[in-house]
Amino acid sequence: MGEAVHLLPGETGAGPAVSLAALARKGLIDPLLAVVFPSQCPACAAELASPSRGPLCETCWAALPVHVIPACPCGLPLPGAVRAKAGCPRCRRGLTPFRAGASLGPFEGPLRTALHELKYRGRRRVAGRLAEAMLRREDVRTLLDAGAVLVPVPLHPRRRRERGFNQAELLAAELGRAGCEQVVFDTVKMRRQAAVAIVEADHAQAETGKAPAQHLVPGQ
Repeated sequence: MGEAVHLLPGETGAGPAVSLAALARKGLIDPLLAVVFPSQCPACAAELASPSRGPLCETCWAALPVHVIPACPCGLPLPGAVRAKAGCPRCRRGLTPFRAGASLGPFEGPLRTALHELKYRGRRRVAGRLAEAMLRREDVRTLLDAGAVLVPVPLHPRRRRERGFNQAELLAAELGRAGCEQVVFDTVKMRRQAAVAIVEADHAQAETGKAPAQHLVPGQ
């Protein structure tokens, strides 16, 4: 008896090859991944039905905690007794290095888990999902107007070597794809292990002495 021959897709007699693009068009990528590589949501331990959409299940993505209380113009959430126009203590004392900011939500629950999956487990798809969530907020969309330039804060070189990427750059790139006109990399330097913005741009505000930066944070 001869040996059995296992035909691979695309080989003679095996029929047409099935590409990943074709599977994606038919909506079969996630069902296939869920069967071949079953995995659980790190936030609630539920089985993932859509692994390609990131490490969290859709229920946890929908349950990301978001700020609902008033926020200071710098983006810091304020206690109920403090009016947003009055600003946070740092802004009132002139200690905030930027003029406007926004943050998605408190650093807890599924948002905390998502950020840990991005930073410490290298789940880069998280950046895209966080960008989607941030762009659903009006305060974020207001900051990212037609003339916005995103400059991600750098990671310390040692951290960069350990992780292999900078999560701020990934998030900025995803926000840039969603509509910002420009994302500028490598214009912010590290000094004494702290981020110091050195934005080299021929911009009128750069010579006014005012803080021109806008600040976006996923979790705060």
